Amino acid sequence: MDQETFDNVQRIRSNVRRYPDGWREAHPLTGLMYCADCGAKMYVHRVNNGKRVPQYTCSAYSKIPVGTLCPTQHRINADVVMELIKELLKAIAEYSQLNREEFIETVRKAQTSQQSSEITRLKSRLSEAQKRVQDLEKLLCRIYEDNILGKLPDERYAVLDGQYSKEQKELSAEIAEMEAELSGYEEEKQWLKKQNFKNTAEDAYTG
Repeated sequence: MDQETFDNVQRIRSNVRRYPDGWREAHPLTGLMYCADCGAKMYVHRVNNGKRVPQYTCSAYSKIPVGTLCPTQHRINADVVMELIKELLKAIAEYSQLNREEFIETVRKAQTSQQSSEITRLKSRLSEAQKRVQDLEKLLCRIYEDNILGKLPDERYAVLDGQYSKEQKELSAEIAEMEAELSGYEEEKQWLKKQNFKNTAEDAYTG
């Protein structure tokens, strides 16, 4: 592997947040897999059955309300994924040897297309999450006023306040993560522009 390829891989991996599971382990593909239905990232969980079997699930499925952003978890064993990737890499290696330039161009186009789709999805979800946070803030203010005015019993107020605050906290964390991902994509985009300009200039000079 040449230095440029290595640097590109490290740059992509640096944009991925890796969350350890209950055993403080992070699978190598965590955050690099995407759900085929909704496009959200898939993260690994380990089934607590004594065997610690790592399984990937869609991150959007568990977002509140559960099942609204993605209908199912799309659970799949990590070892199955690794085996599929192994076979795919063999096919890719054969293809890359047949026509290297065509292979490189195909990879670049695929990466650009995937990133564009992910950026669009992130921006859409970010807008929804930000709006919901604003709505929750209004709801929190409303139930507080209703409680002060005696329109909402203390017990009911405590329940609603807890629910709204919990959802708001989770959304705020999700918003921060999405903003970080979008920032990473933008940095990578700017880096690629500089690289393309550099390559064009070098080709013009040598030509």
